[in-house]
Amino acid sequence: DEVGTAWEIATARRDLAEAMVAEAQQDLADTLVRAPYDAVITQRFVDEGTMLTTMLSSSARVVQIMKVDLVVAIVQLPEIHLPRVHVGTPSRVRVAGTATDYETYVAVLNDRADPVSRAFEVRLPIENKDHTLKPGLSVEAELRPEARKISTLDRAAVLGSGESRYVFVSEGNHAARRDVRVRELDARRLEIVEGLKPGDQVLVGSD
Repeated sequence: DEVGTAWEIATARRDLAEAMVAEAQQDLADTLVRAPYDAVITQRFVDEGTMLTTMLSSSARVVQIMKVDLVVAIVQLPEIHLPRVHVGTPSRVRVAGTATDYETYVAVLNDRADPVSRAFEVRLPIENKDHTLKPGLSVEAELRPEARKISTLDRAAVLGSGESRYVFVSEGNHAARRDVRVRELDARRLEIVEGLKPGDQVLVGSD
């Protein structure tokens, strides 16, 4: 009986020691934080030597990591361009601080326009295997939608403002007013969407 009791006590002590070893091994393993994917550290929240528990809460942060082998340029486009831009539209991006143009395409086209700026968001992916590009840089983007034929006029030929725009066209020996609907193109030209037909002669005043 004494031998049997001693064996049971020894076995219990062994099991307890093994449990303590397993706990210590787990604590040691928890001192090494492994990222779930290949990334770079972009921010550190804890200094070396700081005591941390191995049971971190969801709000506890040690470092910030980011996957940067593929970065994305986020661009806001005016809503007037929405009919011409789609997923797959070829694009070119120039990143601030670099002299390189990156060929890309529209990968994501947000379905919602901003109610204040009346712009919608597109996302353009850029391969960044050598980590040359850093998150947070500003970019200039050029989107190249399919070409289309349009009618344009110099801004000086279009009168009125807002939704009430009009031009004067030559009809015989007199000038006739013609209401038009326009779309912004650039600082000098307007696209004529409605109101004119091929062959109309628009009159432009001179200074």
